[in-house]
Amino acid sequence: MANALARQASDDQTKHIVAELYRLVALSDKEFRSEEFNTLMELDAYKSKNSSYHFQSSYADESYWSKMPYWSVDEGVILLTGRDPKKVTFDSLKSQTRVSYYAKYAFEQRELALRAVGLKQLGKTNLPVVFLRWAKELDLLIYESLLEAVEEFSGTVFTTAAMLEKAQATLKQQEKLIAEISGQNAECSETIAKQVEKIAELETRSSNTPTVRTGNLEQAAKANKRPDARTLATLEKMILVMAADGYGYRPNAKKSTITKDIVDAAASYAIQISDETVRSTLKRCAKHWSDENEFK
Repeated sequence: MANALARQASDDQTKHIVAELYRLVALSDKEFRSEEFNTLMELDAYKSKNSSYHFQSSYADESYWSKMPYWSVDEGVILLTGRDPKKVTFDSLKSQTRVSYYAKYAFEQRELALRAVGLKQLGKTNLPVVFLRWAKELDLLIYESLLEAVEEFSGTVFTTAAMLEKAQATLKQQEKLIAEISGQNAECSETIAKQVEKIAELETRSSNTPTVRTGNLEQAAKANKRPDARTLATLEKMILVMAADGYGYRPNAKKSTITKDIVDAAASYAIQISDETVRSTLKRCAKHWSDENEFK
């Protein structure tokens, strides 16, 4: 009976070890380092029961420290470990580096920060958000509650959940803006297509007038009073405005896709217009454009 119980206990222990190994293997690199750090800190606390930096009273009040105008380098490093810089100092840790994992770890992080000061990546004093951003860039371990406190006070995004929430909000704003622009472009495209078609019709009428030269719409207007020059100029200005505002048309641009854009837009409304018609119409309308980008 005793042997059976012993075997059962051994089997249970083996299953537990295997399950723990699988859990550790599934962790990301940062999660594994965090797990390792917490385990070593627990062992350190057990071996150094009388060390004040492991007392609950030595832990930092993140809400208080997040409101500080700045942190010194030493304060920032101690806060990264979750301790209160007023209660845990490097002077008090100096004699513990050979026997305490916490003391050794804190001094290692301090050396990184001091070297960053030498390269002007950090100052001797820093805004809390600046110090935490530096720590995040180096992928240092940081107490999550400290990140959340500084994030809440300053509005700076550090935690993954907050980053995701902000990104989703930005995406919604962009989608709304795109929908508004698409609607405006569709309306503008339809109007331009109709105006281009009307100009083409007027051009055809003028070409059939025997008393004027083909393509000279202003002379056609004088010959048959339909349309008159003022009406034609107004229509040309309208097309120019819509082309400039809706498609970014600039008469002096060396390269432009506006001709194809307008033809494609017209086709989407089952309106057939040739490239040449659009090109020649825009060329005639361009005479109303001055060098100061104002309409004559």
